[in-house]
Amino acid sequence: MTPSAIVLVIDRLSASCLGPYGNTWIPTPNFNALAARSLLLDNCFADSPELGQAYDGYWHGKHALEISKDRRSIIPSIASQEARTICLT
Repeated sequence: MTPSAIVLVIDRLSASCLGPYGNTWIPTPNFNALAARSLLLDNCFADSPELGQAYDGYWHGKHALEISKDRRSIIPSIASQEARTICLT
């Protein structure tokens, strides 16, 4: 089986709305199933108040304010590990 990597960033959705973080009043079976097979993080600190800069930092795997000429995307890096990649927006 080919390994897969999904990087999912959700803006403005409280973690308390999802079952993996304790929600019991809104059914989230797909998030629950994904979380059961994933690395689940409780905290994420934004490295920039500008949403565009923060997403750019996630996408390139670097601090959003880092000045670097090397702006390779994380997708080729993941793909080089022979993992199937999926981009969700």
